[in-house]
Amino acid sequence: MKKIKHLSVLLALMAIVLLSSCSASQAAYSDLRNYTNQLREYSQDYTLKDWKDAAIDFKDIASRVESYNYSAEKQREIRRMEGECAGYLLKGAGTSVIRSVLNISEEIKAGVDGFLDIILGKDR
Repeated sequence: MKKIKHLSVLLALMAIVLLSSCSASQAAYSDLRNYTNQLREYSQDYTLKDWKDAAIDFKDIASRVESYNYSAEKQREIRRMEGECAGYLLKGAGTSVIRSVLNISEEIKAGVDGFLDIILGKDR
């Protein structure tokens, strides 16, 4: 009777571990799906700092997803979402850098214009 009780406890513990593992893998998958949707919906308004934070978040989510085994179908969907996120990150970060450079260029141009106005004796 004791053996049956110990076996029952062991099976119950194994079931708990299995269920919590499935729950964690599903949570990681859902986080990646939600993150992909977030980038799709809101990334057009991201600043350079937002893109830096987004890259860190993506790395964290992707590493959590990688720690679980998924079916071949889910793996394909994961790779598609990761590719989409990487595309948004590359495009967005590049656009933000260009915007920053252009803003700095405009500021430099304005400074040079002011300098030349003084040197050339022009009052505006």
